[in-house]
Amino acid sequence: MVATAITLIVLNLIGMAYLVLRSFGTGYGTKKGGNAADREDLPELTRIVEDIKHQNAQLLESLKSHNQLRVAAIDKRLQAHQEAFTLWRKLVGVLWNGDVNSVVEECQRWWDENCLYLEPEARNAFSIAYFLAPSVRQDVGGMRNHGTGHTPTMAARHQEIMRAGDVLVQAVQLPGLTQAEERSMKQTNELKAGEGAENG
Repeated sequence: MVATAITLIVLNLIGMAYLVLRSFGTGYGTKKGGNAADREDLPELTRIVEDIKHQNAQLLESLKSHNQLRVAAIDKRLQAHQEAFTLWRKLVGVLWNGDVNSVVEECQRWWDENCLYLEPEARNAFSIAYFLAPSVRQDVGGMRNHGTGHTPTMAARHQEIMRAGDVLVQAVQLPGLTQAEERSMKQTNELKAGEGAENG
């Protein structure tokens, strides 16, 4: 009976030792296998991270360049909108009396040289205004010759010409600078000031 008890205890110890070793061996093997897999995946993961970093750097550089160009062109854009507004007023002034064709030609020349500085809606409204001006002038002549009043077509054309002034005014109300743009301008001014002090 004692021998049986000792045998059972020994078998239990052997079983527990087996379970412990098996558990340790399985965990160890799994961990080693995971480490080997990580080492195999590391170059691919590194490449993916580097690609993302490169894409982010390109995007940031593109945004920076775009914002610098936008800030640099503000003065020219404001000037172009003012010049377009001045030409529009001149055009409106000759719709009923005056040489509308010469003003339309002046508008076309100006358009060819400056249209890209206008906001898209302002560009469209200005070109429609000087395009419609000769036909409105013809309608005015027809009214005088035949003693007729405004036609719906003439009123619509006249309204489009008048709308251009409002669009040009609204287009000049440019959004304020973002904080990033203000910081960029401040840094640029500080650099220029520093260069001036070194040269002076």
